[in-house]
Amino acid sequence: MSVALARLGTPSRIVACLGEDLHAEYLRRVLNKEGVDTTFLYTSKEFSTAQCYVFATVDEDNSFYNFPKTSAAADLDLEKVGEEQIENAACLHATGISMMAEPRTSAVLAYMQLARKKGLIVSFDAGFPTGFGSTVKKAVTKAVSQADIIKMNLPEFIYWSKQLYSLDLVDPAALSLYDNQPCSGFESQSLAAFFEMPREAFEKAALSFYKESNCPVIIITLAEKGALVIFREKIFTSEAYSVNTVATVGAGDAFISGFLHSILSNLENISNLETSSTELTAREKLDLISEDDFAKAVPFACAVAALATTEMSAYRGLPSKDQALSMVKSGAMK
Repeated sequence: MSVALARLGTPSRIVACLGEDLHAEYLRRVLNKEGVDTTFLYTSKEFSTAQCYVFATVDEDNSFYNFPKTSAAADLDLEKVGEEQIENAACLHATGISMMAEPRTSAVLAYMQLARKKGLIVSFDAGFPTGFGSTVKKAVTKAVSQADIIKMNLPEFIYWSKQLYSLDLVDPAALSLYDNQPCSGFESQSLAAFFEMPREAFEKAALSFYKESNCPVIIITLAEKGALVIFREKIFTSEAYSVNTVATVGAGDAFISGFLHSILSNLENISNLETSSTELTAREKLDLISEDDFAKAVPFACAVAALATTEMSAYRGLPSKDQALSMVKSGAMK
């Protein structure tokens, strides 16, 4: 995401922990080349850099294997949490995968609480760490309560609707696929079951989640069906763009990067148009975004996500702002 935002023209900063190995050297080199602020990229002397291996099934579903079991990523602790990491920032984005292990879980939750206190927009990707027991579910619940923007893909939406709010949205047989961790190689089965729902029923389910979460913005990415976003109890949608897809890994991160870029650009426009708004926090400015401008953020994000799938790497296909806008202008929907 930090690379995606930088390519779109939004300055980004990453707060994370790496080991002392060749994987860390590679990541630092790529991030610095892309213009990402790595000032707060810490080094663990005890653990190795986290690695994530992605396996694709014949149905084009992805399953993930994280190695090593205890990595440097989990070594981000409360002592590292401070206002300097979010200084001059407008938004903080955290991920569900951060809730898998301590001390990182507590540190990320502390960052979210601090960002909220300082008036930043808090974005949360509620993906991945399901099937890890009540501790992780409790952490995700706390993260959801702190977020202004919650992003999920469809399987994650199905899972968290049940786990967080006891909402029965689909046939129990489809839901049982996700009693454990989503992203486990069964997405196509669950997606097929969910897409059989009438559109009205799906939107009703999404609105139910929106109201239960009390979160200003809910995002549900729908793979080749595009995306659905709820803001002010209104539903904004976009179809997916037609591209030569090579691999879908990282498309969700690309989408939220494109979406946040659009939202943050609108905050700048609000500041330029209204002198009094310069005294408002980023979170307060979020409420001032017009629905027309908000609606434009959804297809732009879909374009960024689509272009990201045109390369095997999760980051090499990430587009520039001009490339994404060109895709939107083309109107090449599936």
